[in-house]
Amino acid sequence: MNLHRRSLLLAGLAAALPAAARAQGQNQWIKLKGDEGQPVGNARLPVEIVSQIDATPGRITLGSANPDVVLAEFYDYNCPWCRKAAGDIAALIENDPDLRVLLINNPILSPASKDAAAVEAALQNMAGDAAAGRFHQRMFAEAGRADRAKAVRIAADVSGKPAEAIEKVSATPQAKAQVDGQLRLAANLGFIATPTFVLGGLGVFGYPGPRTTGQMIASLRKCGEVGCR
Repeated sequence: MNLHRRSLLLAGLAAALPAAARAQGQNQWIKLKGDEGQPVGNARLPVEIVSQIDATPGRITLGSANPDVVLAEFYDYNCPWCRKAAGDIAALIENDPDLRVLLINNPILSPASKDAAAVEAALQNMAGDAAAGRFHQRMFAEAGRADRAKAVRIAADVSGKPAEAIEKVSATPQAKAQVDGQLRLAANLGFIATPTFVLGGLGVFGYPGPRTTGQMIASLRKCGEVGCR
C-alpha cells in the first residue's frame, strides 16, 4: 500500500470512530486536567445513549435514592486504574449524601475479566446491589488477577451464598446476556478503554483523581455543567 492510500485509509478510520473514542486520544470537549496536572480526554455523549445507562440490566446502583448528581463508571476488574479509583469512589458515596453512583462492567481486557463480570451478574441477581457493591470493593481491594475462581470465592464470602450456586448462575445464558448488554452499551458510547466515567452527559476517559472528580461534581451542581465557564 502506498503512503497516499494509507493516509486516506487512516483518515477514514479516524472519521468513523465515535467522538468518545477519539477523545480517548486526549481530545477534549472541555479543558480538563487531572490531579497530577495531566490532560484528561473527554467528549460530549449522545443523549439518547446516555439515557440508557440508568436502565441497563446489571448496573450496580449505590448511594442516594434521590440524587442531584449521578456518576457512572465503566470498569474492568483487571484494570489497574479502576483499582485506584475504587476506594475513592466508595469514599465519595460515603461522604456525599446526594450522589448516586452507577457501576457498569466493561470487561474488555481479557476473557478472565468477562468471567469475573458474569460472576458479578450472578451475585447481583441472587443477592442485590448491596452485595454486588461489596463484591466490587473486595475485587479491587485484593491484589492479583481477576478471574472466575477469585470472583466466585469473593462473591460467596460477601453474600453468604454457596459458591457452587453462584458459579452455576454465572454460567447461565441470562448472566452472559447481562454482561453482553453492558459491553454493547459501552461500545455504543465509544468506550474503548477503562475506566470511563459519565457525568452530566460528558464522557471522561481515564481516572482524573479524587480531587478533580470532586470538582467536576461540584461544578455540575453549581452551573449544570462539568466545567463552569
